[in-house]
Amino acid sequence: MTLQNWHQYVHTTTGQIIQTLQQDWQNLTNEQWQQPPAVQSWSMAECLEHLNIYARFYHAEIERVLAQAPVAYQKPIEQVHSSWLGRLSINTVKLDEAGIPIKKARTLKKFEPIISLHSPQHIYQEFLQHQHTLIQLIAQAKHVHLNKLKTRTSLHPLIKLRLGDCIHFVVAHNQRHMAQAQRVATTCGFTTAASAD
Repeated sequence: MTLQNWHQYVHTTTGQIIQTLQQDWQNLTNEQWQQPPAVQSWSMAECLEHLNIYARFYHAEIERVLAQAPVAYQKPIEQVHSSWLGRLSINTVKLDEAGIPIKKARTLKKFEPIISLHSPQHIYQEFLQHQHTLIQLIAQAKHVHLNKLKTRTSLHPLIKLRLGDCIHFVVAHNQRHMAQAQRVATTCGFTTAASAD
C-alpha cells in the first residue's frame, strides 16, 4: 500500500467518524445511548466505551513510539508494508462493502465495556476527543518510518505491530464498532441525521 493510500484511509475514516459523532449523534439522550437492541447485545454507549478502552492503550503507545523514534526513522516512506500479524489483526476487524463485519470476533474480558463507571455523555465526549487525538497522531506518523517503528499490543508487551499496521488496525476497529452502533440506532428507531437521510 502506498503511503498516500494508507493516509487517505486512516485520515478520511477518522474524519468521517468525527463527523458522525458531531452531526448525527450529539443529541441522543442518555436512555438512547444505553438502550441495547436485544438481550446480551451492546448499546451504543457500550460500543464507544469498548473503543475508549482500546484508545487509552493504543494512543498512548503510538505517542510513545513517535516521541522515541530514532533520528534514522524520522523520515517518510513511500510504501507501507504489513507484517503477517498486522494483516491478521486488520482482517479480523474489517467490514465488507455493506458495512457488516467479515469475521466474528470474541471480546476478551478486559476489553468488555462497563458503562456503569461513566455517564453516556462522558463516554461520548471521551471517544470524540480520542478521535481528534488520533487525527493528530496520524499527521505525525505520516512523516516517520511506519514499517520500522513498532508498538506493543494490548495482548502482550512482547507482541508488537508495525506502526503503520497499528494505526490501520485502530482505525478499522473504530470503523467496525461505529457501524455496530449505527445498527443499534437503526434497530431501535432512534432519530439521528444518519437514519433520517
